[in-house]
Amino acid sequence: HPNVKTTTNNLAELVAFTRALRWAYESPRAYGRPICMRYDSTYAAHIAAGIWRAKKHKDMAEEARREWTRLKRATGGKLWMAHVRGHSGHEWNDLADKLAERGRKGHVEATVEARYAG
Repeated sequence: HPNVKTTTNNLAELVAFTRALRWAYESPRAYGRPICMRYDSTYAAHIAAGIWRAKKHKDMAEEARREWTRLKRATGGKLWMAHVRGHSGHEWNDLADKLAERGRKGHVEATVEARYAG
């Protein structure tokens, strides 16, 4: 990714949140529907939504902000967030953690949508 220059947990969370925003914007399954972004990284969610200003990873933060704005416009303002406590047994958060760990080890996965379409 061109806006990734170093690897930190916060940056990884921000990249993942940005990709989720982009998926929601591009997915026919989500198009035109209200969207609730569930997150366990307050850093990533608040940077993307413009609640916090980034001190580091400014290029990636700007990309996240653009994706948030684009999706909010596409949903007619029906975009919001809800915090999910990490490692709490939440089905989708646990899946995200598993996929993140596989990615950290260098594995490439199919998208969640492709994996769970049916």
